[in-house]
Amino acid sequence: MPVGARVVSDPEWSLTDVDWLIASRDYEAGIGSHGHPLDEATSADANPANPDAKYSYAAGPAPDVDWAERARLNAQQVHRATLRDDESANGMYFPVRKVWRT
Repeated sequence: MPVGARVVSDPEWSLTDVDWLIASRDYEAGIGSHGHPLDEATSADANPANPDAKYSYAAGPAPDVDWAERARLNAQQVHRATLRDDESANGMYFPVRKVWRT
């Protein structure tokens, strides 16, 4: 007697969910590290040397500190100092975790 199988799919993501994910990733790819769309940040409309510019950008007055990023970069710096000249830290990942103070 032949043995058969029946596959029933219960997708975790609908086609609409997938479309939203793709659209979100496309949008995020166009955002600069400053949080503004690159097509706007690099536009002639934002160029301070352009007398017809429609807007400009201002930073500050003081920098914010990304404490998680600082911890990651500090860990990289400490580790790199332990490497021999013929060793590379390329590709090493330093995970950051939140540590609650007690």
